[in-house]
Amino acid sequence: RLAELGREHGFALHAVPRIRLHGTEMISATNIRRHILAGNVAMAARLLGRPYALTGVVVHGAKRGRTIGYPTANLAHAEELIVPTLGIYATLVDVPGVVQGHAAMTSVGVR
Repeated sequence: RLAELGREHGFALHAVPRIRLHGTEMISATNIRRHILAGNVAMAARLLGRPYALTGVVVHGAKRGRTIGYPTANLAHAEELIVPTLGIYATLVDVPGVVQGHAAMTSVGVR
């Protein structure tokens, strides 16, 4: 379809061959999403060429974490973001103007 649109609107299309990481893993948005959804964020990061990141706004929760010595932050994120499968992940937290690269644990899941 893109080639057809190019002919209609006067632009050229140059197809790029598919690229594989070390000759095995296909570098594509679909493959990266598949790895993230499966919880394989390390492979997703290698395919992305950077760490996978989630962004959002910290929202108030039930404040149970502070009662057991582990204060938590609940992240409200955009619906269209791809979120890893349920699990516990080693993460780095950035809060603009406050902290950058703070080591943390992230739990993706339910209470």
